Amino acid sequence: MRRTNRRTSGFTLIELLIAIALMVMLLAAVTMIFAGTTDTVATQEARMTVFTNARYAVDIMENDLLGCLSFDPLEAQKPGPAGAAPPPPPTGAQVPLQRFWMENGWASTADAFPQKVGGHHTDAAGDTICFRSTTTVGDSMQTCEVTYSLIPGSKAIGPSNTVVSGDMSHQATLRTGRALFTLVRKVRVAEDPGAGGAGGAGGAVSVDPKVPWKFTAKVKDRVSGAMIDVMDQEICHYIVSFNLEYYAANQQFSQLDPSPFNESNPAGQEPTGSAVIYRVPAVRVTLVIVDDVGERQERTIQKAIWIPQG
Repeated sequence: MRRTNRRTSGFTLIELLIAIALMVMLLAAVTMIFAGTTDTVATQEARMTVFTNARYAVDIMENDLLGCLSFDPLEAQKPGPAGAAPPPPPTGAQVPLQRFWMENGWASTADAFPQKVGGHHTDAAGDTICFRSTTTVGDSMQTCEVTYSLIPGSKAIGPSNTVVSGDMSHQATLRTGRALFTLVRKVRVAEDPGAGGAGGAGGAVSVDPKVPWKFTAKVKDRVSGAMIDVMDQEICHYIVSFNLEYYAANQQFSQLDPSPFNESNPAGQEPTGSAVIYRVPAVRVTLVIVDDVGERQERTIQKAIWIPQG
């Protein structure tokens, strides 16, 4: 009797196990590459958002400064150069008078701000600027008093424009421990003293320049007519330095150390001690920001903003 040896075609159990193991390894590698690529894209998008917001913040400030009001006509009547006649007193309908000031500050720690702790001011500046301007509020142009200043990154703008506790993980960077801050734009709308109401941009009726103008955090809604709050804006996060310089009489940008245009003397005199009122022709803004608390990337955004002299 003859026997015929037949070999059944197929895979053995060991071959199947090896094939499954190789497939699992391949899938794991593909998954890791995909996850890594996704994380990289998300990180780049978040980083670009931070840097774009910083540029946007500087553009907003430029737009506000381009609408600066004329300086106080009463201040302009102070003694000038020898033999120079003072300008005539203002007549007719008045708009709010300019009150332009800049203060020097140090962004040292998130909870003790400002405080000088050493080093260069430009490395940890926390300056403030305030001026009166005709600018956009909501969907309309209003005469406003605009202030740009910093709040700690661990704080946030809460109800009624109050600064409240926020995310404590944004108090300082992880690598160097530098304090993190948020740039805030505060807008207060002019309230015409002659009309007795808020939001009187372009409709000033007061004829007495000595009547003080008031500025309020409310504006009249054009549709409903109701008074609504003008909320402070957090326009840029992850800031480690917000430095302001003014264009001095020597045609160079100068630090505010000390500021010749401080809050107690908003008209400003340059050089210090001179009786001549000096109108700031330009402001240079320097923002130093990081991408996140990890501080993996840092970027400096600087812009010189020229103020209309009309």
